[in-house]
Amino acid sequence: FHERPFQGMLQDAANNRISIDGWEVSLTNFVIPSQTNGDSDEDKWMYCVSLVFRKSSNADAILQISEREINDECVCELQYDACASKVTVTEFKSPLFVTEAQDGRSRKMKVSHVLKDFNLKLQKQKWSQQIGRGATIGLALISSRNVMSAMRETLSLLYGDICSVKSNIGGGRVGKTPRYLCQPLVDILGVLAHSREIEANSLSVLLEPYLAYS
Repeated sequence: FHERPFQGMLQDAANNRISIDGWEVSLTNFVIPSQTNGDSDEDKWMYCVSLVFRKSSNADAILQISEREINDECVCELQYDACASKVTVTEFKSPLFVTEAQDGRSRKMKVSHVLKDFNLKLQKQKWSQQIGRGATIGLALISSRNVMSAMRETLSLLYGDICSVKSNIGGGRVGKTPRYLCQPLVDILGVLAHSREIEANSLSVLLEPYLAYS
C-alpha cells in the first residue's frame, strides 16, 4: 500500500480503531454471489472492499480536538481544475490544497469536472452534525474480478489523504506518524448519499486520482 491506512490510530478496549474525533473505522474484504451464469470461480462471485465509519458510543470521551480545528480540516469545495484529469500513475499527488484568507483557512480538492450541486450540498449543514452515536456510513468498491488488493489501496489512499493530520492538531506532537480525523471524509460521503440531488458522476470524479494511482 501507499501507506498503512491505520498506522498511529487509537484503539479502545474492544480493539476498535478510533480517530481523534471519535469515529470507528474498518476496511473490510468480502464477496457476494454474482448474478452472472459463468462456469469459472470468478464468474460466481463479486469481489468487494468497504471502508466504513461508525460514530463511537464514547465519541465525546474520545474527542481530542476542538470544533474549530475540525472545521479547518474539512473539505469545503471540490473545485474544477482543467489539469486535474492529467493524473500520473507513477507518483501520487494529492488533489487537496489549502487557501489562506483573513477569515481563516479553507481546504479544497481539485477535480476534473464542475460539481455545482455537490458543492451546494457540501456547504449546507454537514451530515456528521445531523446524526448521533452509532450512526454508520461508508463506501464500497465492487468488481467482477478479484482485484481486492487494488481496491484496498484505493480506499486506503483516499482515507489517508483526506483524513490524515500531520500537524500538532488536537494537542498531538508533530511527527512522521499521522493522526486521523474522519469528519472531512464522512461529510463528503454524506453528500454522496443524496445521489438524486447531486451530479451523477460525483463519486467517480472524487475517486479519479485515487483509482488512477492504484
